Amino acid sequence: MENTLEASHLAEYGAPCEVSASAPGTVALLGEHVQVAHGGAIMMPLAQRVSVSIGQRRDTSLRFYSANLKERKRTGVPTLKYRREDRWANVAKGVLAYFLARGYRLRGMNVTISGDVPMGIGLGASTALAVAMASAMERLLRLPRGVVHVPSAALYAEERFIGGVANRAAAMAAFHACPDSLMWVDSSHWTTLPILPDSARFLLIDSRVPPDRPSRAEFERRRTVLEEFLPGGVGCALESTGSRALQREFAALPAEVRRLCLHAVGEHERAGLAVEALCQGDAEQLGRVITWSHESLRDLFELSCPEMDWLVRRSLEVPGVLGSRLTGPGGGGCVLSILEEKALAPYLHRLHDYETIFGFHAGALMVEHGCAAQVHENVKSG
Repeated sequence: MENTLEASHLAEYGAPCEVSASAPGTVALLGEHVQVAHGGAIMMPLAQRVSVSIGQRRDTSLRFYSANLKERKRTGVPTLKYRREDRWANVAKGVLAYFLARGYRLRGMNVTISGDVPMGIGLGASTALAVAMASAMERLLRLPRGVVHVPSAALYAEERFIGGVANRAAAMAAFHACPDSLMWVDSSHWTTLPILPDSARFLLIDSRVPPDRPSRAEFERRRTVLEEFLPGGVGCALESTGSRALQREFAALPAEVRRLCLHAVGEHERAGLAVEALCQGDAEQLGRVITWSHESLRDLFELSCPEMDWLVRRSLEVPGVLGSRLTGPGGGGCVLSILEEKALAPYLHRLHDYETIFGFHAGALMVEHGCAAQVHENVKSG
């Protein structure tokens, strides 16, 4: 992808890029919604990636070109700010703002962006762009590796600059991902996990229903509730109090707060079961766990919708489908299923019924593992 991107960059600006970088999209198997309670998430890096190429200019102009969309955006270093109409370019601008906020002096730049991560369905496309952009900037500025915490730059771009809700686990997975591995990410560390045996595969079904992404205010409300009732985080609360005792305490809480806390505690415990299943190569147990997760997201976290519930329910009727859950922001987006090869054709056949009932033509993507952010320097540029 880098060679094609560099050619697009040269054609667009009439000058070669100096640095290119790429990062993978990501999909969550479990736990992405309990990060606010310092819970862990199991993430999978995707083979689909987002790439950026950067070349410095002699002035302070900042120019952004999307090779996929054939769109152009521009601003300047002195006038760098969020603008709603800049859409996709705001992520790259946010990374530059991160470097400026830390005292680095920036010249004008030509930036080209391309990728094959499906956008807007919870597969970490914007996070992959931010991680790739930050990785490229670290090399462009000749900074020793590790001086910039690339995932933090990605979070800054998505939260501080854009004002959205960032996924820390996705940023960590996109930056640190190892080939043929899953990742466990919590508030303090990350580690790799084994993948499933070859007999089990992951399949993503895009419902074509736009995800109902939580607002920043809703995200902060959840954080406040969980910090109040699970002080120190869900893991600390479970260790000091115990699951059954916590559930008894939650019984006296208002219904909405109780559901939120019960989901957080249950998801943390399910994450532990999922890690055990992966380490034992037990695809059937992992399938059961992610299905339990969906039921909790539906009933307690209230994050599902009729289309997602239908896709999960009908998938589980197919012999060889081991488990399914919604993944990502919820309210739409994707369903992730674990299935045996024999189940693929009959499962996809049932999607015809989905279109008849809901009017959406669902898309299917067989998940292949990706690897971490990569940087390439164009030595020919001098």
